[in-house]
Amino acid sequence: MRKLGSIALGSTEGSVTTGVAIDSAIGVNIAAKQNVLTRRIRTYGGDVVVDAEQGTTIIRGAINSRGGDISISASGRVRTKNLISRSGDVSVISDSGAVRTGYIRTDRGNRNGDVYLEAARNIRVAASFEMNGEQYSIYAGEDGVISVAHQQNKKENKRGQFVIGNTTGSGTLALVTSPVTSPPVTPPAGGGVQPNPILIYIEVFRRVLFIDTAPAHQTEINPITGQPYADEAEFELVKQLTPNQQGRFKDILNNQAIPEEERLRKEDVRRGIVDDNGCYFLVIGRQLGNFEEHDIYAYEVTGDRSDHLVMTSRGNYSFYDGRLNIGGLAHNQRGQALGSYAEVKTQHKYFEKAIDGNLSDMTRYERREYLKMKRQIEIGNLVANDCNLQFFLSFDNRRAANAIRTIFGNRYPRMNVYHIEGFGF
Repeated sequence: MRKLGSIALGSTEGSVTTGVAIDSAIGVNIAAKQNVLTRRIRTYGGDVVVDAEQGTTIIRGAINSRGGDISISASGRVRTKNLISRSGDVSVISDSGAVRTGYIRTDRGNRNGDVYLEAARNIRVAASFEMNGEQYSIYAGEDGVISVAHQQNKKENKRGQFVIGNTTGSGTLALVTSPVTSPPVTPPAGGGVQPNPILIYIEVFRRVLFIDTAPAHQTEINPITGQPYADEAEFELVKQLTPNQQGRFKDILNNQAIPEEERLRKEDVRRGIVDDNGCYFLVIGRQLGNFEEHDIYAYEVTGDRSDHLVMTSRGNYSFYDGRLNIGGLAHNQRGQALGSYAEVKTQHKYFEKAIDGNLSDMTRYERREYLKMKRQIEIGNLVANDCNLQFFLSFDNRRAANAIRTIFGNRYPRMNVYHIEGFGF
């Protein structure tokens, strides 16, 4: 959308969603009661102000103000691409969530803007550009001030460091041009986002502006199900998933090789959470498959009657048989940490045949089951490692548990293998 004057978009009750890039000769002001979802924004010296009062702000493209200030804020999570102000100040604030941006650049000749980042949780500047043979994530010239207030919901002595060159927690992917002040100085221009008063009338004139400010879930198709979003909660969750996660979720739903009773349902898409590592967690609410002996054992070990899906940001995923709670034998008898994700196995005595790596003594069925089990353990540990989880593996057969310990040794430090007797059958 191009306009010679300023652009003001607002929703006094719902969300603001734009499906096109925004170009303005003067400035852009977007404010929503709930969420903001938009694409690239460009001005020619004008300020860019985006605020989601009670929701999240997601900007799927770079913002280039060419001298104007850039101010992005939300009650919840903020996610943007690159922010380029060319001498304007840049401010990104999340009151209760995390902040993730592309690279930030405020330099222009001898004029440099300041950078202010604030979040209740982690702040990640997860991209970089090259300047004079070096990679920079924040470039504020020689005199620009870079200020960061991260993990504001934690006590001062429990906050992790803001690390230059590492985005595992809070930090930047590459270099910055000046020392980071933390705790920070006052935000640029007071740090407050002041929406244009005219926005209270925008609801009436939104059709004149040719922008749909209806709730976004009513105007878009869920790429996973191929159907309209059922509600705003489903829309918000899917938009947090990476393209890899969306594609993998779609594959799981449409995999006809999986028996229907073992598949996810389309309504499962609207549930779950995404954490700061980009990992997706779904409490499925039922046990997949129809294996009574296994399901009884899973409940006894974990105290949890639900299977769980965990998927990394890269799309790797694992189904776990439960998450340990105080009702589980693994916690009460073995002292296993509550919250560990668990796989349980019944029988599988033939695993001891594989200790020396020779599978020739196995039947065809046993070899197939062993190789499937080996892959499942590898994936379960891969996901646990990427999502910072503890992985618990329990067998109702002592010989099988001992064989797995021998085969895998100390290869997976996050995995604990136990033998726990099953009492329900």
